[in-house]
Amino acid sequence: MSLIPPRILKGLRPDVPFDDPYGSKGRWSEFARAQDIAWRTAHCAPPGWRERSQALHVAILADLHVGSHTDDADRLIKIVSKVNRRMPDIVLLLGDYVNMQPFGGGRIPPSVTSAILEELSAPLGVYAVLGNHDHDYGPQRITGALTQAGVKVLDSASEVIASPKGDFVLVGMPALSLNGTGFAGLTADMPADLPGIVMAHDPAMFAHVPEGPYITVSGHTHGGQFRLPKIGAVVNSSRAPLRWTHGHVVEHDRHLYVSSGIGTSVIPLRIGCPPEVNFLHLGGANGASEDDG
Repeated sequence: MSLIPPRILKGLRPDVPFDDPYGSKGRWSEFARAQDIAWRTAHCAPPGWRERSQALHVAILADLHVGSHTDDADRLIKIVSKVNRRMPDIVLLLGDYVNMQPFGGGRIPPSVTSAILEELSAPLGVYAVLGNHDHDYGPQRITGALTQAGVKVLDSASEVIASPKGDFVLVGMPALSLNGTGFAGLTADMPADLPGIVMAHDPAMFAHVPEGPYITVSGHTHGGQFRLPKIGAVVNSSRAPLRWTHGHVVEHDRHLYVSSGIGTSVIPLRIGCPPEVNFLHLGGANGASEDDG
């Protein structure tokens, strides 16, 4: 029996060809079952954040591709419930909400995905950027569905977030601009003394984030999706160098964190790189380390 509440299905209008709220995989059902989620916690101390006495707790969900796996809507309901139990200060969604795999069905409408994401709870809110697949599907449709669910989409926009643990700037980089144009404009009116989080679907955008009190958070690569023993990822579907494919990257005190995400693209299979949900603790007394939760 599906976990999808009737209120999500009531009055649902098909968004062709994404007209299956259950995301049936048909004969692909057994092949397309998802691996267990890795729940990862990282303690990061980028410039501007390391001076904060209280860590900001950030939950990250990247590359949902809802429908890429069997029973994916029910899977997302369980993920959202577990994220809420961990009580993050803020939730960041890093794009690619739809399943664009060329075969195997799983065409779950964005309205179903966004209605599930509406259950996310965090005192500082839930924010999102769009991914390349969202632009392929239709950015207005994805943005509209997320907005209706109470998720704030920061597409080429920034905002100062007031927090009891210290204010900070949240920046949403555009998904399809790989030349870095406009970053200065996005932060021009922001207080220069505040640390920031840069949401960039593709880690290639990290090349255009200047030195300063920022940490960039990204997805897109799926951690490589296929990782070879002792070699790691051999491709990452990005213009980003392979060393930016997954995890916490520090270059000259510039910080990037890349999630392997929840879903898959092309085929519903991962090797050596499980799906994951990430929790970043920015600043505070924990220093810089990483473990599985």
